[in-house]
Amino acid sequence: MKLPGTLRDWVTAMWSSKQGKPLIINILADGNVPEAVIQAVFRRIQKLHLRSADPVSVLVEALQQVATSAIAGPDAKLPIMALVTRFTRLSRIADQEEARRRAYTKAKLLRRPERLQELRRIRVGYPPRQIVWVALEEPIARDLSSATGLTEVLDRLGMEPPSGPMVQITYNSADAPAPIKVPTTFDAGVLERFRPSAKGSPYGTTWPVSEKGTGYPECVHRGCMLTSPTLRLHRPATRTR
Repeated sequence: MKLPGTLRDWVTAMWSSKQGKPLIINILADGNVPEAVIQAVFRRIQKLHLRSADPVSVLVEALQQVATSAIAGPDAKLPIMALVTRFTRLSRIADQEEARRRAYTKAKLLRRPERLQELRRIRVGYPPRQIVWVALEEPIARDLSSATGLTEVLDRLGMEPPSGPMVQITYNSADAPAPIKVPTTFDAGVLERFRPSAKGSPYGTTWPVSEKGTGYPECVHRGCMLTSPTLRLHRPATRTR
């Protein structure tokens, strides 16, 4: 995408910032954002930059204020009835409304993980932008059933090594609010572990934290309440001396 000359000061400030430079590189490289959305975000940045000297915070605020900047990429091209998956901390599952109602604390779910499947309603995606990042389940399931450990899978997903138990949430892509989209730089916001896909790509690709190997196919959709997803507990590997 092209940046208007009116944003020269903001672009210069981003380029001079350790956090801002990779973000502005991503913005320039991303060809998947509709022109109308680009212009709406740039107009908002231009106004906000007059009030703030921090270019990164200006970007964050602009994306929050321009609702159309979320889930704005092209439709993802997934296999029919494809399963998608995401990982979250066990504590976040224990904080779900149904878990609290059943008094299923983190400790109880850790002792009896089969109780996870009793939770029928799981919310994914939270304000202000309610963007849900998911990956295709098939290659992750294949890796987890082989010698690939949880830490390596999370690394390939762009996630840091787990400090505690993780829950894998898996559901049919048809159960997510349509349409599921190719992620864009505007979806990622200030996330550093993101690289925009080439225009015409069927989906995005995660960026490994270690920058080794290849990532997994990824997409985004709007936050929603899932009904009866598959929940699987993963415990970090115990180190041995």
